[in-house]
Amino acid sequence: MMIRYSIFVLLSMCLWLEGVWGQEGTFSMQSFESGARRYHLIYAAEGAQPPRGLVVFLHGYGASNPLCYGGWIRAIVQEGYVVLFPQFQWGTFLPHTRKYLRRVEQNIDSARVHLARLYPHMPEELCLVAHSIGGVIGANLAQSGKYEISGLMLVQPGHKWLKLGQAKDYQLLPETCRILCITGNRDKTAGTRFARHIMRSTPQINPSNKLWLHQYGDKYQDHKISATHVAPVSIDRQLDSGNRNLIICGALALGKTDEVDQYAYWRLTRKFLAACRQPGPAYLPPLSEWTWMGQWGERPIRHLEVRRPF
Repeated sequence: MMIRYSIFVLLSMCLWLEGVWGQEGTFSMQSFESGARRYHLIYAAEGAQPPRGLVVFLHGYGASNPLCYGGWIRAIVQEGYVVLFPQFQWGTFLPHTRKYLRRVEQNIDSARVHLARLYPHMPEELCLVAHSIGGVIGANLAQSGKYEISGLMLVQPGHKWLKLGQAKDYQLLPETCRILCITGNRDKTAGTRFARHIMRSTPQINPSNKLWLHQYGDKYQDHKISATHVAPVSIDRQLDSGNRNLIICGALALGKTDEVDQYAYWRLTRKFLAACRQPGPAYLPPLSEWTWMGQWGERPIRHLEVRRPF
């Protein structure tokens, strides 16, 4: 009996390790610098096609470990992009928020020097994908004019009460920049304040290049999805940078991967990145392609709601 059990355990471990190694062989994560200047580059496997471009992924407050958004990051890399994950915080509360933007700029500049050696013909344009306070940083970065930003995807951006360094308006954003905002009706941290602000304060951007989608929780039989501030968390321990704090530990305890990740975040990120590569309006009818949330059996999950006017 003991021999059978030992063989079973050994085979199970071999299958588990094969799955883990196989996944690790698909992606490569390199880390640079240290502390609040640390950043990570996530690539596709060696031998893959040259990358389509660089996506800067800006984490939420304290969520300074790629493992918190691992599934989401993988979805971006699978589309042929290199992901830059700036770790603009160390610990939970440091440094001060006014230093975040400068940290991100330093990371982008350093990463581009490194990537230029690997991919000399990599496009100059950047696309920003951001969660929570990362949304404010991303909007400020796009407005700075320092980089060519093709798209700004903001998921549950900003804070319900705190401004966190947001600009009075965003009329300096380039006219060609696409904006996609996704908010959640049970998000008690960010709410819709910043999403409404950036949509209203960018009159220079054609309305067809701006889209605000609002997500609702839903349940059916044994299925249930939420629309809270932790909904974008999708743990992937293979993208663990090793750092821990209160927020990261909370993400490890509460984060899960479900239909919200697959259809509201990952699917729309892929669609948004594809739109940013195309000239002309980013959003074309039918809007059902953007609002669809999959289904449980024959029952559709509650669709995303288009917020208009802003």
